[in-house]
Amino acid sequence: MKKKSFLKLIVSLFVPVAFANEYFDFKPRLDLRYDTSKNEQKEVLKSRYQSRIRLGANINLSEGLSLVGLISTGDSYTSDWYTLKDLTEQDSRIESPELFMRRLYLEKKIDKIKFQFGGIPTVKDKVSITGLDTSGWVDGTRFEMKSVDEKTIYEVVVGSIDGLDNPDFFSRNKKVNYFEAEISRKLYKRLVGEIKFEKLREKNYIQGTFEQNVKLVDDNIVTLAMEYLHNTDQRIGNYTASVDFDPLVFFDNKYKEYVTMVLAHIYSNEELGLRTELNDNFYTYGYINYIGMKGRISKNGAMRWFVNSFFSDETRFNTGVNLSF
Repeated sequence: MKKKSFLKLIVSLFVPVAFANEYFDFKPRLDLRYDTSKNEQKEVLKSRYQSRIRLGANINLSEGLSLVGLISTGDSYTSDWYTLKDLTEQDSRIESPELFMRRLYLEKKIDKIKFQFGGIPTVKDKVSITGLDTSGWVDGTRFEMKSVDEKTIYEVVVGSIDGLDNPDFFSRNKKVNYFEAEISRKLYKRLVGEIKFEKLREKNYIQGTFEQNVKLVDDNIVTLAMEYLHNTDQRIGNYTASVDFDPLVFFDNKYKEYVTMVLAHIYSNEELGLRTELNDNFYTYGYINYIGMKGRISKNGAMRWFVNSFFSDETRFNTGVNLSF
């Protein structure tokens, strides 16, 4: 069976079952954005309308055992967007999307232990800018365990990060070339620390993250974060400093999540090569200042908006909406 035909079959089976079977959780999502970037030195301009389709599904096979899948657009490890219309080209045609089974894995939960096997996500919970891109995958296994007091999380991942231009789980290359060992610990009431060792394609990295929640007024929180990714062989690295806050809740808590902001200063080292390019939301090397805003439009959060601005030698801006069904 051809790849497209197989995906159409999967989608056609998933949709009706989603509403009829309590053991099946189906999460379709459609994102639309306008994206533009400009490189002043090379006089390169990009201007395009893009879309992203994500069809997530979770089948509860038995108590604590699930089959999890993600079908999406995007033709690479670091992008699940596709271009509807490139405004820099004369061609007036609108491109149709192509869907891929990006991730597919079994997940087993036993008390404070979680085990994943298959094409698994790159992150277990919160995204870090110096971490692997959330659009990507690891074909392998993840073992995660929480301590008795749940203040510490231990994680080990072994698998393959390959076929970077082939997001199809069934046909991409699978060669064991990635190892990760991570400890995340709640150090104080609002301070979380994380340290991780990575080995990717024979190169070794250590990543450290500190995240501090600062309580200002009532329950209003500002999150300060520092991240550093260090290549132990070359002794160079990437770093990020960021602040995350919800400005409207300082006036009234009922406006929570209608506007959230992230301000970040990022350094992406070109000498790290592939590992830098796999960073979450990577688009260029060097020093970057980032302003991100997002929020909900509908009360239940099914419709959301976002605006992202990157300032460096190559500036970038995108804005759009997220629709969840």
